[in-house]
Amino acid sequence: MKFTSKEKDLIPRELIELEKLYSIKLPKSYKEFMIKNNGMRPLREYFFKPEIWDNDIEFFNVFSIKYGSTTFEKYNINVDLDDYPEGKVTIGRSRTGYFSISVRKRDFGNVYVYYSDGEIHKLANSFVEFLNGFRAVSS
Repeated sequence: MKFTSKEKDLIPRELIELEKLYSIKLPKSYKEFMIKNNGMRPLREYFFKPEIWDNDIEFFNVFSIKYGSTTFEKYNINVDLDDYPEGKVTIGRSRTGYFSISVRKRDFGNVYVYYSDGEIHKLANSFVEFLNGFRAVSS
């Protein structure tokens, strides 16, 4: 996937502080990606496993942890969403919904897409599998 990093670089201490502040443990692959990129925005249109999802899940972005207007905090802490999936944190957006990653023991690291009507679907067993599931689709 060709993309641009979103915001100013993070240092590992900033992720540790976030985990402590919100009493969560984030998956290692997600943290490694965020240290390196602090979010991302694709340089072209990508869809998650279009052969399965029929081009329904268009990738929009992965939120930065800190810095910028679309941050982890904005979408997890400073919002009041009745449809927010329990045990998961929101990590990005599709064109029509949100991507979340589980911080619960039973499905730790699994990535989901969820929508404002409460519909939720598991997409991947890990953040790496999630990123590897996107395909550029020509019009």
